[in-house]
Amino acid sequence: MILLLLFLFLFLFLSLQALRNQTSTKCAAA
Repeated sequence: MILLLLFLFLFLFLSLQALRNQTSTKCAAA
């Protein structure tokens, strides 16, 4: 159970990082 929550948190963190990188590249391009 704990491992599943940890995996979910990791996935959320990675998706947030990807989203932030995407927005920063958009801002840099614009």
